[in-house]
Amino acid sequence: MQRINVFWRLRKNLELPRKAMDRLRNDLLQRQIKAAYQQVPFYRRLFDEARVSPFEIKAIADLNRLPIITKKDIRQNQQWILNRKYKKTRCYRSHTSGSTGEPTWTYFDPYSWYRKKYFSKIRARMACGMRWGEKVVILESEATRELRIKNRKLSKLFLLFPVTYLSIYEDPGRLLQRLIDLQPQNVYAPPSSLFMLSQKVEQARKSIRSLKRIFTSSEYLAHPIKRHIEKSLRAKVYDIYGSTETKEIAWQCSRSDGYHINEDEVVVEVVDENGKVLPHGRPGNLVITDLQNQAMPLIRYRNQDQGLLLKKPCACGLGFSLMRPLSGRASEHICLPNGRCISPYLFTTSIEKTRGLLQYQIIQDRNDSIKVKTIFEKGLFEPGSITIRSILANVTENQMTIELEDCINIDIAKNGKLMVVKNEIKHERSPEHEC
Repeated sequence: MQRINVFWRLRKNLELPRKAMDRLRNDLLQRQIKAAYQQVPFYRRLFDEARVSPFEIKAIADLNRLPIITKKDIRQNQQWILNRKYKKTRCYRSHTSGSTGEPTWTYFDPYSWYRKKYFSKIRARMACGMRWGEKVVILESEATRELRIKNRKLSKLFLLFPVTYLSIYEDPGRLLQRLIDLQPQNVYAPPSSLFMLSQKVEQARKSIRSLKRIFTSSEYLAHPIKRHIEKSLRAKVYDIYGSTETKEIAWQCSRSDGYHINEDEVVVEVVDENGKVLPHGRPGNLVITDLQNQAMPLIRYRNQDQGLLLKKPCACGLGFSLMRPLSGRASEHICLPNGRCISPYLFTTSIEKTRGLLQYQIIQDRNDSIKVKTIFEKGLFEPGSITIRSILANVTENQMTIELEDCINIDIAKNGKLMVVKNEIKHERSPEHEC
C-alpha cells in the first residue's frame, strides 16, 4: 500500500504548478544537503573545505556555491561517500559499464531504488500513453540463458505490466519472430539494436502489428535512426536519458519538444569547462544532483555527458522543465592536430540531415584522420559521401583526412551499445575547448 501511495504522489507531481514544484524541489534539496553533511564524511569534508554551511543552501540557485564532483572523486572515496546510516548489505547497487575506463559502483537505499527503478519510470511511460495490462518487451545486453532465469524470477513482480526480457545478441531474424509471437504494445531497447531489427523487418517484409510505442535509451538517438525505426516498425519512438548513477533523468513525451526532467528526482545544471553555470540554450557539461538517494547522495556530480536546458515549456502541458541531451561524453571529443578539441555534438548535428543517411559512426583513429562508417539508403552512398566529406572538412578546418566506409552493419561494443563518436587515441586537451 505504501508503494502505491508513492506512485500516485509521483503522478500528481507531474501536474504541480511551477511555484509548487519549485517549493518541493527546494525542500528536497535542503533535506538532502543536511543529511549529506551530517551523515556522509565525504560531504562534511567537502563543505568545510569550501567554507559552505549546509544551512546556506536553501534553494536550487545556491548549488553553485558547492564544488563539482566527478567519477574520480567517487572511486577514490567509496568508503567515505556512503551514508553511515545505511549498510551496504541492505542497499541496492548498480555498476557502470566502464565505457570511460572508470567502472564505479553506486548504492541506493531501498526507498529511492524502488522509486527510481520502477515508479518514476512507470509514471513517465504512462505519460507517453502506456496503459495497465499492456505487454512490455525489454531488450537487454545479457545472454539469452541468463534472461530466461531473470524472466522466471521477475514474472510475479509485473502483474500490471507483463514484462519479458530478450537478448540484443539474439539473431535478428529469431528476435523478430519472438516479438511477433509475444505481440507487445511496448518495446524498450538501445537505438542500435532497434535499427538492426528494423532492417530485418524490411528484409523479411513482416511486422509487429501490436506495437504502439518504442522506448530507446543507453545510446545517443540520432535523428536518421529515429526516423528509420519509426517508419519500419510503425510505432512512435520516445527517447529516455539517464545514467547508472542516478537512473532516469529525463524523457521525451509525444510532442518530443525536448526531454522532461524528473524534477522531483534530480537537479540538472549545465556548466562550461571551468564549472560556470550556463544559461538556457547554451550547450555544456551536465552536472546532476540527486534529490532522493540518501544511501550514496550525489551532489553536483559531473557525469561526463553533455546537454542544454530549454526555457520554453512543452506543448503537451506537463509542468516538468525540459532539457536536451547531446551526443557524446567529454572523453569523445575529436582533437585536431593543432590541439583544439571539438565536441561530438558539432559532428553529429552537422551530418545528420544528409540525404539517405541511416546510421553512422565517427572514429578518430589517428591524430590527423577520422573514419566515418555509414549505412545509406540504396544508391545514395556516393552523393552522401561527397556531402559528408565537405561538411566534416569544414568542421575540422581542413586539418584532417576524412575517410568514408559504406557498411552493411556497424558493430556495437561488448556492452551492447553503439558509440556514435569514438576517439581511439589519447590527447592532451587544449584549453581552447569548443562545446
